[in-house]
Amino acid sequence: MRPSPSLVSGKLIIGTALARSNGTGAPAVLTHHPCHRTIISIAVKNEYSIAIVGGGIIGLSIAFTAVEPGSKVAIIDPAPGRGTTWVAAGMLAPVTEAYYGEEPELDLSLAAAARWPSFAEALEHESGCRIGYRQVGTMVVAADNDDRTFIKELYDFQANMGLDVQWLNPSEARELVPQLAPSTRGGLLARGDYQVDPRLVADALVKVAGDRTYDIIRASATSVEPVTTGDHSIKLDSGEYIKAEKVVLCTGAWTSQVPGIPEYISTAIRPVKGEIVRVSAPEPSRLPSHTVRAIAKGHSVYMVPRLDGTLVIGATMEEKGFDTSVRSGAVYELLRDAREILPVAGELSFDEAIAGLRPATPDNGPLIGYIDGIGAVGTSSADSGSGAGAGHGRPGTGKSLIVAAGHYRNGVLLAPITAEAVKALLLGDVGNIPPEVLPFSPARFADTGLTIQTGYSRNREPV
Repeated sequence: MRPSPSLVSGKLIIGTALARSNGTGAPAVLTHHPCHRTIISIAVKNEYSIAIVGGGIIGLSIAFTAVEPGSKVAIIDPAPGRGTTWVAAGMLAPVTEAYYGEEPELDLSLAAAARWPSFAEALEHESGCRIGYRQVGTMVVAADNDDRTFIKELYDFQANMGLDVQWLNPSEARELVPQLAPSTRGGLLARGDYQVDPRLVADALVKVAGDRTYDIIRASATSVEPVTTGDHSIKLDSGEYIKAEKVVLCTGAWTSQVPGIPEYISTAIRPVKGEIVRVSAPEPSRLPSHTVRAIAKGHSVYMVPRLDGTLVIGATMEEKGFDTSVRSGAVYELLRDAREILPVAGELSFDEAIAGLRPATPDNGPLIGYIDGIGAVGTSSADSGSGAGAGHGRPGTGKSLIVAAGHYRNGVLLAPITAEAVKALLLGDVGNIPPEVLPFSPARFADTGLTIQTGYSRNREPV
């Protein structure tokens, strides 16, 4: 499991304020902030009805949507909301993420995007926090004629799929986004590709978890093992154990690091490093009104404007294992290509360069469903038959251990529909799993021999 810069064992109470040391050894002064909460360590309870292992946007959204308030819930993560979620740009882009041969992923993404308005409204209402959900549309533009040819082919594919896209000539593109470089060769507009701020979403979800008195355990889970009662025992890196009736693994790129997990799952998820840069303008009006994605002389780049004046620029793609260091060359390349499309990007203040790990799978789709199989996290033979492949091709028959991981480039987009599916799985009501989720059962990897792709590498995210 992933390491934490400050592993604090125990249950964490989410307070209603930020602590500020006064340097005297006296209790810290509390500075109130409505959407961020201090985490204070106390003793871990022994038993829970549901344990969610992983406190990124997937795990936190499951706690928000799939679990009834008042339930005895543990969320286990060394830094809730501060992993891959903290790095993500927050594009809700089913159309501009649509690629050849990924029709099931497209159906899932469109269904997920349709759930975001109600999810955002419910989260803002309960948390009292704004989450930066903006229905501003996305452009994909070209720096030169070769780039334009590539984007036109992509537009033709998307239009033939019946997606809501519009072709823009250069003047039409610059009319919508005057900040574009005069040399921009036009592109396409996806009106329904929106954005949200994942950092604000994470803070709001953590706040709700605290308000509902869920236990947030700031630690890593080092094993998940069945016990004779039918529950699962979860060992923490502190050496402590907790027991839960049902467990949901939302461990992202670190899923392969969970000891005892069936091989067909552990080999299906691998980390893909992504670096992004954040710059900012003192006046948000200097930024484009739309999210801008581009091909800049063969290199893909995106620029996501925030209402606070931040511009998120991304993203690289590298097969580097669990390395999250930031290459200086990556920062240079991202800024170079951003300036090629939006010259104003070179005039903004540099705020941050950060890297995260996308949880990739061989078919680019997530794993959402019951875990069947052998090993410490397997179900009993009475439930799942014999062998790792028993019962596959349908939702698993063991209903106490669930995986929701491998969301790759679209964890933020897919969070609401994943949470809805996990709610049905927790209730054992597989008939209410959204139909778009069904192709993404982890069972699809059990008997196919389709495992991790070795040697796969791409320098940038596709447009």
